[in-house]
Amino acid sequence: MSSRARSRPRITLLAFQDIIMSVSGILIVLVLLLALEITDEPPPATSAPSVSPLQLSMTVNAARSERQQLEESLRRADLLAKEAARQSPAQIRDQIASLESEIERLFAENIELRAKAEQLRNEELKTKDNESRTKPIHDELAALEAAAANLKREIEDIRKDDRPVFTLPKGFKKDGWLAVIEKNRILIAPIGRRATPLLFEDQAGLLASESAADRFLAWTRKEASRESYFLLIVRPDGANDFEEITDSFRGRDVAFGYDVIGRYSPLIHPEKGAFQ
Repeated sequence: MSSRARSRPRITLLAFQDIIMSVSGILIVLVLLLALEITDEPPPATSAPSVSPLQLSMTVNAARSERQQLEESLRRADLLAKEAARQSPAQIRDQIASLESEIERLFAENIELRAKAEQLRNEELKTKDNESRTKPIHDELAALEAAAANLKREIEDIRKDDRPVFTLPKGFKKDGWLAVIEKNRILIAPIGRRATPLLFEDQAGLLASESAADRFLAWTRKEASRESYFLLIVRPDGANDFEEITDSFRGRDVAFGYDVIGRYSPLIHPEKGAFQ
């Protein structure tokens, strides 16, 4: 070997080995740290469902009830099995045949009842149709009965009413008025027709007073007294007002007649007036 070859520098891998060892050590340390983190982390807590005591009690009661039903079903099944074991196959066949005949009978009876129900429904529809047709007649009869009852009551009232009846002569063209003159009041009503009577009473004011006769005469002036006829009925205590009214009627040429009556004799009805 020549001297030149021996003098060349030698190439070593010690530095690269150092780097590899350092990196490997760092990786080992990181792996150990990660392993420690994984082992130290507590396991995730599993949240158990919260159940109230009332729900638990209801669940327990439902379970008990279901258990009782199952036990009862098992008991019935056991009884049926024991009953079937005591009977012979021939007896069971007879019972099945009896039950089948009973089912057929009930089925036929059901069909018959349905037919009767349909017949009753048809009859009910016919009855309703007849009622709708006869309803106007029944309503008219009810109205006639009500009118007859009203007429009967009116006839009874007329029989009980002992008031004298005043009528105007046939062909009389003026309106007739019946005026009952009493003390401090005058009650008037038309003759020959039903109407609520009018009442005139004495009125005392702060400045002046107005008698029943004054108020009645004022009304006659407004009501075209020349076209009317007044029948004045005087009670014993209405003489003064009667004189005042007759003097005014004579001065105004108003047609009138008069008569006297007792103090308590009825003349004018509070609703029908001078009409019977």
